Amino acid sequence: MKVKYIDTVCTNTQHIIFNASLLAMLGNFYSNIIFYGEKNNMNEVLDVLAQNHTNSSSLRTKKLPLPIASSGIRSFFVFIFSFFYNLYFITFASKKELLVFNYNNLMAVRSMNFINKLFNRNILIFCHGEMEFLISDIKQYGLLNSLLWKFAHHFFLNKNIQVHPKIKFVVMGDAILQHMRETVPNNIGKAFISVDHSYFFNNTHYSYTPNKQLKVGTVGVFSKIKGGDDFCKLYHLVDKSKVRFSITGRIFYDMNIINSMDIDLPNNKGINAIDREELEKRTQELDIILFFYPKNSYKLIASGAIMDAISMKKPIIAIRNSYFSYIFEKFGTFGFLVDSVEEMAKIIETLKKEDLVFDFDTIQKKMNISSISEQLKEQLIKMNLL
Repeated sequence: MKVKYIDTVCTNTQHIIFNASLLAMLGNFYSNIIFYGEKNNMNEVLDVLAQNHTNSSSLRTKKLPLPIASSGIRSFFVFIFSFFYNLYFITFASKKELLVFNYNNLMAVRSMNFINKLFNRNILIFCHGEMEFLISDIKQYGLLNSLLWKFAHHFFLNKNIQVHPKIKFVVMGDAILQHMRETVPNNIGKAFISVDHSYFFNNTHYSYTPNKQLKVGTVGVFSKIKGGDDFCKLYHLVDKSKVRFSITGRIFYDMNIINSMDIDLPNNKGINAIDREELEKRTQELDIILFFYPKNSYKLIASGAIMDAISMKKPIIAIRNSYFSYIFEKFGTFGFLVDSVEEMAKIIETLKKEDLVFDFDTIQKKMNISSISEQLKEQLIKMNLL
């Protein structure tokens, strides 16, 4: 069976690791894969595959002209381009092909479902952060995300829509699948399946000089929504002579507050995103990565930042949520889950270096491409695609 791997949304290095890991898994089962996507993004994916010594002999690429999502209006046009591309691929595919859409374009999904009733294609659609629109408040979003919120609600919460039996929506983990089926009506929920997030663990050795102080910090975008207020609260709860705080990533927060505290910031002070090299260097300098996501977050999406922590063998301290609990229970413990910032502060102040030793090798083995491929294989067999 030929596989068409279709990325009509990602630009600016979006979903590079996800694309590479999913293509690597598909390459274990299919000998003819065509990867469609924006040229620069595809090249980044191919670089990741090469760096991880992945056999890509079954993979061919075909570029799609796409606007680069460098602003809100350009992002809107990316979704419009994606809408028409997706319908084109469904219309002109063969019934013997598998269409893998790496991203769930909410503007297109209802039309894709409708048109597939005419063409009967085999389709997998992988779901990401867009599914959080189903349980979030529209008031927190700008114009584009408010529009996507409405598309999400009008399709996934609609009790009258019947999803075509050959369309499956893939979420990354059984905990997310359970929450999804509790969120959407049964007519939609039965179209969802689960495959855990896989990752490349290449055993890269990172140089690391032990800190005199315990160094803790966040990695990724820093904002109020992602727990910025709790980070500041924690800062004021612990003894700064013992603990050094760090922020690594773009900062969407009141810089007057940030600058009033003694925090290690990126070279650009968080004004823009930082490059991968600086991100990895700064992350490796941490003893612990902190996560302040609200307890009701990550019910419908996986966390790429968690995968980065596991890859770099960095323990975490995080506010407990269902997804983090699921990862700890299924793959192994690599830190501490807490119920409050106060509990987080107590743990940090009493930690010793020997408390930060976890079996990352076993966790990585359970989450690598080879292991998660078995989950994907099981789902493909159930769909009669293998």
